[in-house]
Amino acid sequence: MKLNYYAIASFSEMTWDSELPTTTAEFIDDLSVLFEPFQEGINKILLLNDIKNIELLLRTKVDIPEDVRGNRGDDIDYFRARILDADELELFLQNHYLYGDKYPSFIHDFFESNQTNEDRFKNIEDLYLMYFKYLRSDEEGFFRYYGTTELIIRTVYSALRLIRAGKELEPHLKGDEEIVKTILEHRSSTDLGLKNIFPEVQDIISIFDKNPMDLEHQMDKIRFTLMDNIGKESPFGDHVIYAYIVGFQLKNRWNTLDSELGSKILKKVIEG
Repeated sequence: MKLNYYAIASFSEMTWDSELPTTTAEFIDDLSVLFEPFQEGINKILLLNDIKNIELLLRTKVDIPEDVRGNRGDDIDYFRARILDADELELFLQNHYLYGDKYPSFIHDFFESNQTNEDRFKNIEDLYLMYFKYLRSDEEGFFRYYGTTELIIRTVYSALRLIRAGKELEPHLKGDEEIVKTILEHRSSTDLGLKNIFPEVQDIISIFDKNPMDLEHQMDKIRFTLMDNIGKESPFGDHVIYAYIVGFQLKNRWNTLDSELGSKILKKVIEG
């Protein structure tokens, strides 16, 4: 708890509207000594950035429309708070048995099930879902909460996207199995049957008609609020450190995202 106290005491006050003093990578590096006992947990958080980097790299290796491809080659704007560096990630795509000690088995399972870069890119959402299911089964309470919450958000997001596109939910809807079942049973309900399970569903539904960039920004604000409200009765628990880093990462995304490129990519995400 003493290390927790010193680490948490070093955190600046952070709200959704406040400015960040630095990037996520620099923040973690600056506090590396204090964060050393929590590095395993921090790596679980940073793993999401590696998955995003895998997606960015795959974009350069498959034949997709130029307007949604993003940057190319050496110009890829990688997330810098990560586990594997860019050159290591290139090698990993060539041989996913490399860095076996860096990544959990579900990532290797995904690459084994999707042998070509085209299949990997086409099914990239499966990798995100596998990541949050991996967190949901963690022994640490914070990661179980984080994984469960994100699975619900991504399932709701996917359902609304399919409904807006006029597509059938079956068999396309993926995510948390129980949430999928609830949505399918209550698809005509204004809250998809989730109000008592996940009250934030009404916030998500209310913003879904915004343009892609504003929608994604508001979605991350909802995520940030969920992290900010975690475990306030125990202000020096490990969960406070992890939640702060997740919140920092959410805000950092909007500090660094190029608006024109981001708008194109996010528009394609919404359209599926």
